[in-house]
Amino acid sequence: MKTYTLLLVALFLLIGTLVFAQDQAADGDFVPLFNGTDLSGWQLAGGDKMSFSVRDGAIYCDGTANYPHWLRTERMYENFVLRFEFKVPGWCENGLYIHAPLFGYCSKMGLEFQISHDIETSKKSTGAIFPVVPPMVAATKDKDQWNSAEIVMNWPIYHATLNGQVIQNVNLEEHPDFKYRPRSGYIGLQDNGWESWFRNLSIQELPGQEEWIYPLNGKDLDGWELLGRHAPNGGGQWRMEDGVLVASNGDGHLVNNLEFEDFEIQLYVRTEDIANGGVFFRWNNEKDRGYEIQIFDNPDSNHQTGSLYGIARASHMPVRCGEWYPMQIIVKGPRCIVRLNGETVVDYDKLETIRPGHIALQMHKDNSSIWFRDLRVKRL
Repeated sequence: MKTYTLLLVALFLLIGTLVFAQDQAADGDFVPLFNGTDLSGWQLAGGDKMSFSVRDGAIYCDGTANYPHWLRTERMYENFVLRFEFKVPGWCENGLYIHAPLFGYCSKMGLEFQISHDIETSKKSTGAIFPVVPPMVAATKDKDQWNSAEIVMNWPIYHATLNGQVIQNVNLEEHPDFKYRPRSGYIGLQDNGWESWFRNLSIQELPGQEEWIYPLNGKDLDGWELLGRHAPNGGGQWRMEDGVLVASNGDGHLVNNLEFEDFEIQLYVRTEDIANGGVFFRWNNEKDRGYEIQIFDNPDSNHQTGSLYGIARASHMPVRCGEWYPMQIIVKGPRCIVRLNGETVVDYDKLETIRPGHIALQMHKDNSSIWFRDLRVKRL
């Protein structure tokens, strides 16, 4: 009996040692996002006014720039464990972004961990996925006290703890507000006009699940064919400038050599006042061009930006001419979903042409330009 007891004790000690070793190994995989001395590895976004600085080993937001200013990481992340500490000296309505876009509405494209002065469980209180899901419990400390938070983003599960208490455990794929949001993006700190402090930000990356194809290489038009009616320019002028594709002055199509049937497209678009163009999918040839998602930033037009041309007009147009905006096109079988700046503007499920086809970009106007960047495609 004594020997059996000793064996049990030894086994429990061994298990405890292994668990501790695993925890230590996991902790060792964390990489600092902030070095405690300067803002290396971070970039200002949303404007030119710098309201972020380093004080007493922490990132301090003085609240003087206001929305849409934010500070973002230099690179994007998909799945990860993020640890950080924060405090607020008074009234606060700031937030921490994950999966934020380079351009566009961060809290509708990505997710915002709300940071507030409120100690409650509302959709606007600390720990909420603003402004959709309240925290499960009110775990915030009083003002001017440091709070410790951890976010585990491992699609489709978003899990968050605050000061040791679980405040979120959401299946994003099953939530209508989250299921189509991009699954990778930047981590960012929001200046919404209030003071806040951040320190000890570190990240452990988890295995990614997405496989993206990047048809635009940022240097030239390799892999694309230019088609158009107006010789000799072959359908307008298309050129790469600093990694951005610029289409101007003509009426033509740039067709990619790859074929996709079911897919998701993500890209950023910017237009001039009278620019007209589109993104085509399931393209076969110039006589059988598949379907077009319109680019025409005019809310009073028959086919405003986001419309499934000739089939379904976009319900609204949450973008503005002259500004970069994110566009998502999700196609599976007979269904096409178009999202602009984090909002669904078309959801149509009666496509008749269901076959592999090419992706094509259109320029459809003289004396104007359309800019395309960061185009990527994921097979579904």
